[in-house]
Amino acid sequence: NSGCRCDSHNKAVGGTKGSQHRLGNAIDGKIIGVPYFRLFNYFDSKYPDSHGIKLYTTFVHGDCRAEKWRA
Repeated sequence: NSGCRCDSHNKAVGGTKGSQHRLGNAIDGKIIGVPYFRLFNYFDSKYPDSHGIKLYTTFVHGDCRAEKWRA
């Protein structure tokens, strides 16, 4: 769905100035046939103390920041 973004595209899609996408450290995606909440729960259980994960209505955001961030 989304990966590395330039500043203008990040702004156009509502990304924040500090977006991990601007650094090339994030993805927004889905796996056909896998409910979004299951994908979120999988990553949350695999990386309970690090990385950024957010559940949206149509995809899951994941990034490789060192600290834990959930939304």
